[in-house]
Amino acid sequence: MSDSGFSSSSQANLIGSTMIELSDVASSSEGIQKSSVEHQLKFASPRYSTGEGTTQIKLNIAMSKYDNSSSDDHSDNGKSFPSANKPHDKSGSIASSKTPRSSTTKSTTSSEGAIKLRTCCGTLELSWLKILNLSSLSFNLLAFLILGAIIIVSFVMTSNYSQKLSGIDDDTAYYRHLMIHDARGAAFCNGNEEIAERFIEDYSGHYKGFMANINIILASVPKNLQYQVAHNISIDDLRTAKAMGVESLVIKYAKEGNYSIAMDLLESEAYKYYVEGFDIEFEPLVDYIQQLTKDSLDFSVIITTICLIVICVSILIVVPVMIASIVLSVKKDATNSKKLKQIKAFLLMDTFRDDKLRNLFKNHCKQEMSLDNFLLLDKITDYKCLCEKSFDIQVYLYDSDLSLSDGVSEASSATETKKKKKKKGYTEKDLAEIEKKKYEIAFEIFTDFLDVHGEKSVNINKQVGDKVKQQLDFFATGQNEHLGDQLFDGVESEICILMLDTHHRFKQTVEFQKQTQKEALRGKLRKKEDKSERKLSSLAVKQQ
Repeated sequence: MSDSGFSSSSQANLIGSTMIELSDVASSSEGIQKSSVEHQLKFASPRYSTGEGTTQIKLNIAMSKYDNSSSDDHSDNGKSFPSANKPHDKSGSIASSKTPRSSTTKSTTSSEGAIKLRTCCGTLELSWLKILNLSSLSFNLLAFLILGAIIIVSFVMTSNYSQKLSGIDDDTAYYRHLMIHDARGAAFCNGNEEIAERFIEDYSGHYKGFMANINIILASVPKNLQYQVAHNISIDDLRTAKAMGVESLVIKYAKEGNYSIAMDLLESEAYKYYVEGFDIEFEPLVDYIQQLTKDSLDFSVIITTICLIVICVSILIVVPVMIASIVLSVKKDATNSKKLKQIKAFLLMDTFRDDKLRNLFKNHCKQEMSLDNFLLLDKITDYKCLCEKSFDIQVYLYDSDLSLSDGVSEASSATETKKKKKKKGYTEKDLAEIEKKKYEIAFEIFTDFLDVHGEKSVNINKQVGDKVKQQLDFFATGQNEHLGDQLFDGVESEICILMLDTHHRFKQTVEFQKQTQKEALRGKLRKKEDKSERKLSSLAVKQQ
């Protein structure tokens, strides 16, 4: 590495990008051949070039700048360069202090696809937003399947419980206690026939309810749980059945008015023994039915709880994903909108490259009271012209003996032989004068347009103006020997975006349409002339 701090690889990259930009510009111009760095490293001026190649280069710069907006700032605005009088290394390493130039061949290899899936129909690229949405949809689908399975299980189990509990009254034991109470009330009514008759009617109703429930329970409860089956006895031999037989006699005697006999039957030890048999014979069956009812209710609660948990988890996942999708979509739309504005802003510069359109656009800006923005862009264009001139001088002073690599030579021309063309002589004094003019224009731009107290102050971000002022201070104090050609790129970008509406209305004017039609006709005439020249040359070759 030489004293200047530039390695041979960085110089080769710089010249390579220069050659590619030169090829793109020269390919659209008429009568200009592709040339190497030894011939003439003269870039097309941003003000006077009308070729489509320059427009494409600007579009590429816009896209690459925006896609790499998160990268570090270009170092040309803050880099200090050594003195211009440096020795030349014949081995290929050149000691120079050239102002770094913006590369027009930046590759934007970043892709939105986070995952690539190879399928039979091609490669499927999934961005993080798509992966997030697909994950959310997959989880929702899984949640719906789980809910469907839960609903099916709930329906089947509920049907089974309903079938087992169909027609069963939970008040079986209650009916039995009421029957005992009614029988005692009919017997111990102090001889009042009305009271006895009322208890007899109640006993009849409770007896029917009890018997209906007992028959259903005996049909529903497994046989192994039934007392008579387990002890191998008949229904009539059950103590509850015998107690009900005694109560029937009590009711009969009460109807006949033999209350004393009825009371003796109820107070007998045999009846009391029979009554206690209900807790042993039928109470377990009643408890089984009640437990079955309780299990049915518990099952419903469990199923409902599981469904609520699945729904809550789905909401906890879906709502953040939905919010993230909305935020990312809005951010992506804003990014695309900003990128589109960047592209349109560089298309606006095409107007500045044509003298007639530039004058028409200037008059249009006067009418819309936005002449200050136009003048600022015009000054920036003058500054960039001086930057191109400065770079040409630096190339002459420091790269006069540089030979390009084979790859760059093939990119410029595969069949063209390398010839050196004598350039106009430059000295370091010329370079110093150019840098002085660059500083004067840059200082004028800052004081008139970027400073908030300037005569033609424009509406841009204050931080952009502060960065320009910092670079001007570095140059004025000698910390930097050159002002970078990208010093006003941020300002130019913002002003172009501000003037998009003005430029759009300008393109709709009659003068612009007439001028564009003239340019289109001129292009067609040039194509026809080129075709005719090629035909004549081919005929001449055939005749020879």
